[in-house]
Parts: sequence; C-alpha cells; structure tokens
Amino acid sequence: MRGSIRMRFRILMLGIAASILATPAYAEERTFEPSSAWNVDYGAESCSLRRTFGTGEDVLLFELQQVLAAPYYNLFVSGKSLRKSGSDTMHLQFGPTELASKRGFLMASRKEDTAPFLIMFGVHLAPVAQGAKRDEFAVVDIGPEREKAITQLKLSGGLRNSVVLKTGSMHDPLQALRTCVTDLTAALGLSEEDQKSIAQEAKISNIWQTVRYIQQRYPDRYLSNNDDNVVRVKLLINPQGEAKACQVANSTRPAVFDDYVCYAMLRVAKYESAKNTAGEPIYSFFTQVVQYTSD
Repeated sequence: MRGSIRMRFRILMLGIAASILATPAYAEERTFEPSSAWNVDYGAESCSLRRTFGTGEDVLLFELQQVLAAPYYNLFVSGKSLRKSGSDTMHLQFGPTELASKRGFLMASRKEDTAPFLIMFGVHLAPVAQGAKRDEFAVVDIGPEREKAITQLKLSGGLRNSVVLKTGSMHDPLQALRTCVTDLTAALGLSEEDQKSIAQEAKISNIWQTVRYIQQRYPDRYLSNNDDNVVRVKLLINPQGEAKACQVANSTRPAVFDDYVCYAMLRVAKYESAKNTAGEPIYSFFTQVVQYTSD
C-alpha cells in the first residue's frame, strides 16, 4: 500500500497497575436545541459541517469534518457545560432509531479557553454490526433514507450528563458536506489518477519520537487483556509536509486506541512531503499502521 509502514511496539507489563476511576452517577440528560443554521466550511484542506446548540453559558459548538469520500468523519464538540465522567468510552448515537456505538474519545481544555472540548476520529453514522468479529471494521454508508431519519445526536457514558443535540434531519447537511469533499478532491489533486504521478512517497521523519509518544499514552487498564491491537490510519499530507487530516481506515475493536493514534500522527509526527516526477512537492495520502503488543 502506498505510503504504508508498520509502527510496532511492545507494552511491557512491569508492575503497572491499571487505574480504575469511579464513574459518577449521571445527574440528568441535557437536550440542546440549535441556535444557528448549518454552515459548511470550504476549508483549504478539509471540509467541515458546523452548528451551534444552546445559548449563553450553555452553548455547544458541534463540528463534523470530512476529507475523503468514505462515509466517516472526525467529530468535535466544545462547550463549558461538558464534564467528563470516569469512563474513557463514549456511547455515540445518531438517532433516535440508530443503535449506539461504543468507542473511545479525547477530552481536554485549551489554556486560553476554559471551555472543554472532545474529539473523536473516524466516526461513522452506523454502529459496528452486532456480532461483528473483533478485527472487523465495516464502515457502512447508511444511505439517504436513514440520513433523513437522523434528527439528533446523543453522547453518553463518557460525560457526567448525557448530551442530546437536536440536529434535525441530517441528509441535506451531509449532502452539502459530500459536495465540498468532491470539490476538494479535485482541487488538491487527490484523485487516483492524480496520485499516479507520485515519484517519491511521503514519509515520517521522526518515527521513534512518534512511537514513544503513543506508547506513553496507551490506556493502562487495557494492558492486562494480553491482546494485540492494530490501528490503521490514513493521513492527508500537504506539500509543506504537514498532516492536515487523519482518518481511521481500519481498527480492532474496541476503538479506544484510535484517537490516541490520530492525535499523535497529527500533532507529533513530522513528515517529508511526496513529490511528483518533476520533483515538486504535492498533496498525497499516507497510510500508517500502529500495532500494540502486550507481553
């Protein structure tokens, strides 16, 4: 596979105790009505669908980002009313009729902004099929009828109070996002035909620094499972050697590790851009495989 290398490391169990946090009782389920229209941001290197919910101190900013035509997204929510529970997994339900997905997430606060924000990479609207094997990662394009039926998003489990965003029907907003992605693919030269002109593939220039960063953030409580976990991500690298987007292409279940990998590949890894036959740096895709092995 073009631009693919395997980053493999072992997690040594040397008396590392898993930290178990008590999960507080959920006080309530909070519902947020929209306070703005949907806005599609035609960014220079990605497409985003944004909307605000609630008002005043309770306002939440919601964003779905998409780079490739595949039906999965990066999801961002920020707001002062977000409070993390003791759980590191989130129940994500694009509903009210879809089943919920159970997956990992990242949550933090910016120093210059006290509003917490949560991030999920590689989100898809339909959950993993019930009974799917551990290494299956079937991304389902749910189609227009099920998109029309989605009128809310519910986040629970990872937050002290469940959050319900009253999105309204998602078909038209998602169609606008798809149009943006189609235009973006053409503008950046990311079609399969364009990518055939690559003479020198993109590569990571600080592989070991990136490995250490991911290794140090591996969730301790999963060390005792004695499982190998594999995450394959696809990144968009610009001509300046910057990673502009990360999309989870394949993962073992559960998806608790995916966000750690994408965050590291975006924020820590350094790249040398791909070059065409004329020696000019160009946009390209880069596939990275990370394998967690416990001994």
